[in-house]
Amino acid sequence: MNKDLFIEHLKLKNCFYRHQRCRSAFSKFFLFCVNQAQNSQEIENMQNFATDAELALQVYSEKAWLWKKDVAIIEQFRQSLNNLYEQIDSLSLVRQNEYELEQQKIMEEEAKERECENDRILKRIGELKQRVMLVKNFEELNKCITELEKLETALDKESFTPKQSEMYRSLSSAYTEITSEKMQKFQREADVKYNEEVAKICKKSFDEFKENTKKYKKVDNNFRIAFRDFYLIDSSRLFVDTQMLYSHVYSYIFSKLSDDEKFNLVSFALNVKK
Repeated sequence: MNKDLFIEHLKLKNCFYRHQRCRSAFSKFFLFCVNQAQNSQEIENMQNFATDAELALQVYSEKAWLWKKDVAIIEQFRQSLNNLYEQIDSLSLVRQNEYELEQQKIMEEEAKERECENDRILKRIGELKQRVMLVKNFEELNKCITELEKLETALDKESFTPKQSEMYRSLSSAYTEITSEKMQKFQREADVKYNEEVAKICKKSFDEFKENTKKYKKVDNNFRIAFRDFYLIDSSRLFVDTQMLYSHVYSYIFSKLSDDEKFNLVSFALNVKK
């Protein structure tokens, strides 16, 4: 409400409530309120003016002398007030419909944004699957797995479209299969490399002990330094042939030691950090 309108409203209201039996004061204030409400497009503003008009009508109905003209005005203004409330209700319904349509539009736009974002992430997961197929070692594979976990977290799975759900299931299945194959392949390669290194360690240890048996009669500091790599071997990773070689060397060294040193050897082998 602008300043001039506020002042006029205040003056008319003040005049009426100081002269509550005055037909003229009442009519001017009531009609002002109804006119302002009818010309407004703001629901709250209309309701405020309607409330002022209704309260004024109630007060005048109680205070007026109730001559025929007063009764006629009261009836006429009551109808005007009813019409105003119908107008407010109608406009409220329009505003509610507009609000619901706007909210629906917002929800549809948000759903579309989520769909587009899911499409973008699923596309990146598809590209990541191709990268996984080309990785050459565990390090590269782990980087891909870490990236996939981040992409998975960013997906809004609850808003998946049927097409996106099917794509996600397909990508997940393919990714799991490829990752499993790659891990098995890399583990096999690592085990082969490990067994090759073990074979070298076994030969070196066997030759060293055989050529210097007298030097290693005791499991002392020299023994521990010379054969530490051999007793660090993880036998659970050995292939059958490598296991046989490892057992042969282990048994050979063990057989050449005295009973007391055998106990020391077992203690050393168990306590060496692997």
